[in-house]
Amino acid sequence: MGAWRIHEYVSKENGVVIFRSGWELRVAAWLDERNVGWKYEATFVETPFGVCVFDFTLDDGTYLEVKGVFSGKQEEKLKWCSDNGYVVRVIDKSNISVINLEKVLQKEVGMVATRCFVTGEV
Repeated sequence: MGAWRIHEYVSKENGVVIFRSGWELRVAAWLDERNVGWKYEATFVETPFGVCVFDFTLDDGTYLEVKGVFSGKQEEKLKWCSDNGYVVRVIDKSNISVINLEKVLQKEVGMVATRCFVTGEV
């Protein structure tokens, strides 16, 4: 596995944050533009499939996971979290656009129960 490419971002509320993904940086900037409070990788949940570290924990208790590609294990962890009361919204290639991010944040789109992510059918 190669080295991570890091992305530095200066957040209004969180100061300098280092992301491993350009998509994570994009979501952080989008949240800041809308004055949505967030913390990066602040919540760790022990699941039967391993530890799940959410990319973003929003002030309202919603968790965002930003994924380009899912592994089976990642899907199992997120499904377990969703089944156990965590409000998880997944941002992936199907909904990274600004219009779809709005819908994800406004919770107009439900999660697909078996995969725990918002579909591209928004």
